[in-house]
Amino acid sequence: MNAVSTISWSLLVSLSTFVQSAFAATVGVLDRSLTLDSRPFPLWGIRVASASQTQPLTDQLIAHLDDYRAHGVNAVSLFYMGSLGLHTDPFSPDGTQIDPGHQARMEQIVRACDRRGMVAIVGIFYQRSPRPELRDWAAVENAVRIIAAALRPHRNVILNIANEQNSQNYKGLPWERVREPAGLLDLCRIAKLADPARLVGAGGYDHANNEIIGASPHVDVLLYDTKSPGDRDLDLHRRFRAAGVHKPMVNIELFGGWTMQWQPPGVYPAHAKAPHLAAIDDVAAAQARGEGLYISFHSSPWLQGTAAPKPREPMRFDLGGQGTPEAPGMRWFFEHVRAKTTTSSPPAPTARPQAHFELEPGTQAWRCEVEAASAGSHWRLEREHAGFSGDGYLAWRGPHVKHQPGTAILSYGLRVTEPGEYRMSIRTRRDIEGAPRANDHVNDVFVRMDRGPWVKVSHKTPWGQWGEMKHFSFETGLKDAVFSLTPVNEYRFEIAARSDNVKIDSIRFARVAATPDPAAPAPAGKK
Repeated sequence: MNAVSTISWSLLVSLSTFVQSAFAATVGVLDRSLTLDSRPFPLWGIRVASASQTQPLTDQLIAHLDDYRAHGVNAVSLFYMGSLGLHTDPFSPDGTQIDPGHQARMEQIVRACDRRGMVAIVGIFYQRSPRPELRDWAAVENAVRIIAAALRPHRNVILNIANEQNSQNYKGLPWERVREPAGLLDLCRIAKLADPARLVGAGGYDHANNEIIGASPHVDVLLYDTKSPGDRDLDLHRRFRAAGVHKPMVNIELFGGWTMQWQPPGVYPAHAKAPHLAAIDDVAAAQARGEGLYISFHSSPWLQGTAAPKPREPMRFDLGGQGTPEAPGMRWFFEHVRAKTTTSSPPAPTARPQAHFELEPGTQAWRCEVEAASAGSHWRLEREHAGFSGDGYLAWRGPHVKHQPGTAILSYGLRVTEPGEYRMSIRTRRDIEGAPRANDHVNDVFVRMDRGPWVKVSHKTPWGQWGEMKHFSFETGLKDAVFSLTPVNEYRFEIAARSDNVKIDSIRFARVAATPDPAAPAPAGKK
């Protein structure tokens, strides 16, 4: 791989720290289920594993995303290294560089999904490679770091470390240690260190391994496979829950290699369709009960072009027909998803916030009560502690979600009348509830402006007293929470949960300088 034509890890880390994504829908986890911008996200996926391998494949996939979304299929699964139909190793030998054309195609797909309210499950390693570029395990670790850095601006991505991690075909490859849960989980840990807010998933079709992988603190989503209809998703869901896997579960490759037999491509007799339709019914019922169980359709001959004999049929990402010899395709699956779900139409444009800031008389400060926003999920309106303004304060009674920015969003409209720099402050308090807590606990939330990056804000007010969150918190220290605003736009200011039991009362933006600073806040640091 030519170093001149590659993207370096150090450059990506630098860029991902300061570049704001134009699209910033955030996939997250709450109560063992997936969310998108803190709203429940009933994921229905399709495996298009080689879609980033060439520009024609990328273009073909993007051309059909609207059709997917119109049928309720709202996620795609693909791999940097591709699939059986077409696979490459796009990394430099030391793993610190990636082919820029490949990265550009992957980001095209991710952005196209984001514009449609869809999630991309982006995988890295595959169990075949005609010419491995990565030379050793240290290079493999670097490759995980560079991918985590490259994808950091895109928050609608779940990172999948390896395809079918227990496959024997990994033997002899530089990344074969993914076959062992310890090696795989080490890569998950590295990905989380590179981007703590990223949802990271892994798994395979060895379900004993899946129990270990799913229970790991380095894994946010269990991405398992089923090799045939003999593995029923509801049974596996119960098994994994009993083993202590309390997080979302996605069957990332429904029936795996079993689908190879349905040829010519896209021809499914009734007895082949039946287990697919039953899986849709099972998962739809589980989702209706609030279970975080999801599936992703797979057809090796249709979607990966693996039909025999050679020359193989081309990969197809269109829905095609009803799976008959006269009308081959996968439309029958998509239509059943649409019939079983309530997500059949593209997402409506995001509504304007109902809560708006008002100018404080005689000042250049804008203020809003936090409870003016629509507060769902685990935000609770409370009045136990005196000294609040308005109707009360909001307390976050959900879990600690420091690695999941975008959880339970509160949204507010802000339009200033004078350009300048405005210092933000959130009136807050913290109280010892139960066992004593460390002084740096129960003291922060995430904020963002106009779907920019989520930034952590925190305070050190003594326990049991009202105070203010007014500093961005980064690894390098604290910085005044200042935004550059103009009267041209109505801004959308949002707060998302972070610390458990934190309480917030009101928000204030006070003008502190007439000349805006062009620098925008950097993404959130971590503690």
